Amino acid sequence: DGLFTSSTVTVGVMLLSPNIYYPPHSHPAPECLYLVSGRGTWHIASGPIISIPPGGHILIPPECLHAFWSMDTPLAAIYLCLGNENQHGHSGLNLDTEE
Repeated sequence: DGLFTSSTVTVGVMLLSPNIYYPPHSHPAPECLYLVSGRGTWHIASGPIISIPPGGHILIPPECLHAFWSMDTPLAAIYLCLGNENQHGHSGLNLDTEE
């Protein structure tokens, strides 16, 4: 068994114009983001504010309040959510992980 047990994976692309703020929210499912281009800043729960460069990634635990914003250039990220498709709150490419 892996760290996460799921039969559904959602993969998507997030594109943000420069200087866009995405307000605090949470998802029942864990989420991983990989920054493709641009630079983003994340605030996870009550932790520190984290700046992520291209090639960086961040893991957001389930039910964890988080917010993020793009910096002075457009931001492109790939996200992956595990869990029931009703748990992640993103639309994207749904892949069944069961063979």
